[in-house]
Amino acid sequence: MLLTTAAFLSILGLTAWVLGHVYSYQGIATLGAVLVVGVGAAVMVGGLETPAGEERVEIDETTTEVTTTYEPIGTTSSFPTGLVLTLLGGVMTMRAVEGSHL
Repeated sequence: MLLTTAAFLSILGLTAWVLGHVYSYQGIATLGAVLVVGVGAAVMVGGLETPAGEERVEIDETTTEVTTTYEPIGTTSSFPTGLVLTLLGGVMTMRAVEGSHL
């Protein structure tokens, strides 16, 4: 998963979770928490990547094929980013389902 996409979806999920708690919308808070769990699972499966550059291949005089190359982001081995996001999302889901306030 691309780093910018993962960051955007994580922030969106966290914002939805907080707004759901502030305005007592249990469903919105749960959706935000599940979004964070999903991002964490996607990061655990595919890892995080950033665009490293583009490779242009000229097929003929009028056609050029552009391929983007990606570089994986290394995280610490003791606390992988995907696992931390999944656990955080799990805690957020439990808090949203029980309906407690911040």
